[in-house]
Amino acid sequence: MRRHAAEAERAIFTKRRKEAYEALHPETRNGATGNGRQKVRQLGEPTLPDRFTADTATKTGQSERSVQRDAHRGEKIAPTQPYHRSN
Repeated sequence: MRRHAAEAERAIFTKRRKEAYEALHPETRNGATGNGRQKVRQLGEPTLPDRFTADTATKTGQSERSVQRDAHRGEKIAPTQPYHRSN
């Protein structure tokens, strides 16, 4: 039972982190390239920040796929369910 609670908590926190990351870096959002935003075309031009999953995987030590799964689970958790830790 505790394992499932930990997975749900991680999914909720990943969802919150993704929302904050996309607020800071809207150009990294899925489908954002090409919506009037310039594309990096040559060496030496400023680069875009890492995508959310790559950045989070690096900072947390998880695989990028694990971060993707947690973000997807976090989106599926009902937004009306408040976070409540029962310890």
